[in-house]
Amino acid sequence: MISVSFPRDIKSVFDVVVKDQNGQWERWYVRVSEFKYNPKQPYEEIIVQTEDTVATTTMLDILNKAKANILVTGTIGTGKTIVGNNFLHISTVQDKSLIFQIKFSAQSKAKGIQEVLEGRLAHRRSKQIGPPVGIQGIVFIDDMKTPTPEIYFAQPPFGLIRQCDTQFGVYDHKKLTFIHLTGTVFVAAQ
Repeated sequence: MISVSFPRDIKSVFDVVVKDQNGQWERWYVRVSEFKYNPKQPYEEIIVQTEDTVATTTMLDILNKAKANILVTGTIGTGKTIVGNNFLHISTVQDKSLIFQIKFSAQSKAKGIQEVLEGRLAHRRSKQIGPPVGIQGIVFIDDMKTPTPEIYFAQPPFGLIRQCDTQFGVYDHKKLTFIHLTGTVFVAAQ
């Protein structure tokens, strides 16, 4: 067990991270890499790291290693999608993962989302889908709050994602059987 004393000159626990096994604290700004402009890089792909983006990306990496489903929240324009995409393009994540993106819209339907899941993931056994063995599946859901509620305020796309999270699978609409979803986590930007 590590015994860590919190430095007195730091205002918030969110300003620092435990640096190593000895319990030393480090401010996030130390991990921010220097920005180098590349004129050949498209404007929309330019990412200037800040303390917040480094902290969020680090937390995404830690939670991903723990195989936890992740929901990144924030107001419009705070860079949730950019940070999520940046995290997914880290080489350590890309090398060990089958990554695919689902972009929600007002027209998103649960059936379409389920078809994407079943189409991209391999059928391991008759009632089990997932990425190839030894690979982690990461489903990145962008604009998660956009599906339009139905007449009685139900939102089936959310129900499908909740079912994947809590029951670890989906129902086959043709055979009326349950298909288990294995080795896959969801990263969503709201």
